[in-house]
Amino acid sequence: MLQRIITSMVLIGAIQAGTMTQVNQAYKAGKYQQALHGYTEAAKQKNGEALYRIGQMYAFGKGVNKNPQKAREYYLKSAEAGYAKAQYDMAVLYRYDQQFDRMKALLGDAIKQGYAPAMNFTGLLYFKGEGGYSQAYDQALAWYHKAAEAGSATGMYNVAKAYEKGYGVTADFAKALTYYLAAAKAGHGPSQSIMAHAYERGNGVARDPQQSRMWYLKASESGEMGAIVQTGSFYFTGGNGFGKNYAEGVRYFKFAAERGNAIAQKNLAIAYQNGMGVKRDLNTALHWYEKAADQGNVGAMRAIGQIYKRAKRYREAAQWHAKGARRGDKYSQSELGWLYENGKGVKKDYKKAFKFYTKAAKQGEPVAQYYLAVMYYNGRGVKRNLKMAKRWMTTCARQGDKDAKAFLKKYKF
Repeated sequence: MLQRIITSMVLIGAIQAGTMTQVNQAYKAGKYQQALHGYTEAAKQKNGEALYRIGQMYAFGKGVNKNPQKAREYYLKSAEAGYAKAQYDMAVLYRYDQQFDRMKALLGDAIKQGYAPAMNFTGLLYFKGEGGYSQAYDQALAWYHKAAEAGSATGMYNVAKAYEKGYGVTADFAKALTYYLAAAKAGHGPSQSIMAHAYERGNGVARDPQQSRMWYLKASESGEMGAIVQTGSFYFTGGNGFGKNYAEGVRYFKFAAERGNAIAQKNLAIAYQNGMGVKRDLNTALHWYEKAADQGNVGAMRAIGQIYKRAKRYREAAQWHAKGARRGDKYSQSELGWLYENGKGVKKDYKKAFKFYTKAAKQGEPVAQYYLAVMYYNGRGVKRNLKMAKRWMTTCARQGDKDAKAFLKKYKF
């Protein structure tokens, strides 16, 4: 009799497991009503995963009307049924609700099942000293180690960061790299980026462009935006083991640009402006420059100003260079000085020209240094001062400017 009961229970478990696989496949295929029916039937048997999946459907409005409250109810039922992921998720929610006793209880339940994210989260609470835990780096590291041993790539990364920064342990970059490498091999994007950079610069490892290239590509596949942009740049320069391939670089820049990365937006604009890997299209270039500029990218502001200046649309040029100048860009300051000196797009004003040339010159911008010296020499926008004229012209000449060298030979000071 007992053997029949055990056999029956095993068969039911196997049937439910097979059913859940089919239901999950239906959900992934977007067959939400079919999935909901399957999850509901399994939930009647208090199947923790099924209860959790129903909660997800309510959380994201898949096959049902979006309802955060019902989602939470199902997550809680799933946690009570012993589903580790639900126990962990509810613990996180209880943390934000400041119901720390409930949080700790559910974390403990998930940890007993070997659920690595719960271990890692416990480490984070000790690290930050939050959720009723006193800040203790050594305790944080101990829990990160447990998460890493349970296979958590994030746990490996956190152990690496602790060894790198000396949190709860003596700083040891060589040991940190071993954990970063383990996390990278486990598919952790930020760790893949770190290994790519380490092999690129020879930071803690022998410099190896091929290894660096491999990790940049893997980090890009993991969705690491910085790695995606850097990979695009390497395709443009042909550096770090990458062959020069503008079209491939554009593909990476476009992916990142469409997801709001300002550097990629500016780089994509440069590609369209110069016809690198794409057909030259100034309007598309301006579109991407403006996207980057809207996020405060000073190089993009300057580039837009230069495009309008070349088109002799001086008013727009002045507006964009003024934006860059306000953010301290020396090139925009120099360009704005020229516009004020020549009355292009703005009312001619030698004093303002002198002011912007001075700001740019002090930052080492040679064109501004040249024009500033000329203003001192002619007494334009400032009282004539040959000593200052010679000083700035000499400074410009030392940067290799041929016009400055010729000026110093031709004119007396």
